[in-house]
Amino acid sequence: MLAGGTPTAAAPAARDEFVDTVRAAAILRVVAVHALNPLGWLWWPAPYWLMPGMPLVFFCSGALMLTSLERKPQAQWTVVRGRLRRLLVPCIAVLVAMVAISALLAAVTGRARYQLDWSGWYRWLIWDVPAPSAAVRAHDGQMWFVGTFTILLAVSPLLVRLHRRGLALPAALAFGLGIAFFVRQPGQALNHLGMYAPFFCAGFYYGDGTLVRVRERQGARPFLFATFLLAALSVVVFLRDGRNPNAAITSALTVATAWLMLLLAARPAVQALGRRWNRGVRWVSNRTLSIYLAGWPAAQAARRTANALFGVDELGSARWTVVFLGLTVVLLAAGTALIHPLEKLARRPLKEWFRPERKLVSTS
Repeated sequence: MLAGGTPTAAAPAARDEFVDTVRAAAILRVVAVHALNPLGWLWWPAPYWLMPGMPLVFFCSGALMLTSLERKPQAQWTVVRGRLRRLLVPCIAVLVAMVAISALLAAVTGRARYQLDWSGWYRWLIWDVPAPSAAVRAHDGQMWFVGTFTILLAVSPLLVRLHRRGLALPAALAFGLGIAFFVRQPGQALNHLGMYAPFFCAGFYYGDGTLVRVRERQGARPFLFATFLLAALSVVVFLRDGRNPNAAITSALTVATAWLMLLLAARPAVQALGRRWNRGVRWVSNRTLSIYLAGWPAAQAARRTANALFGVDELGSARWTVVFLGLTVVLLAAGTALIHPLEKLARRPLKEWFRPERKLVSTS
């Protein structure tokens, strides 16, 4: 990596502190919103509008994907398979565990909430995340991203080829805006693809160093100008449809891109923060998928437990809030600890899964 931080082919294994820090902050932000949601605190400090997390995650993923594909131009499908393995193995394992727990509780309690219904299995083969019981459906709300991520990873070599011709981001924007303005009821899955594909493709411009070079040569001014322009446009969009950035493509493109421009303007400060908190950033960055997969089920389980202890009418009271937040943190930590070994295992090729992990020995 160059002194200014531009990604280069000379140091392909170097970690980018900006990407690591932004991704870690984005994941923690998403989990925090999941925890704040039941408390009704969403308008203080308005976290829906405060650095929307998932667009930034897709941006960072696009940047890292381009870097990986460029590093192995003759083995791009090997890279894609590796990324899909790293994504799908932990996700499938979590879903299987949820289904198994639901089946066990159905057998023990006999409650309809846990009874499994496989009649909609054909939808899962196309797009939908498996939710064969009401209990699984309540705890797999974070799984929506699997279909979107899988598609973007699968077509990433094609997107990179389009990017080299300057067509990937315009095509993704046209796709997203077409859904936003011309498809009345696109459905959640298509809406998410239109919402996050532009951020994934925008990440290519960071991965190839374009955005970094602009920041180094022209300073923060272009990015600050874009921030204020997009922030003003986001107000217009909000007045038009009144929907938060997690629900509307137009809001996501304006609000999240404004935050992305602001972060790029502050890139040296973000990198300095990443260096200062290097250990914590690396810890979170290496567990982003585990934290994300554990966050939603932890909040939902903590909410049901607090309701069972104090009653639904106590929601938001001091004792309900203390139990809910404390249990959310405990379950999040436990879930992350359980899922992370799978996330770590999935990074290794299949043929090495049953071999002892080799540790690199540094030499001077």
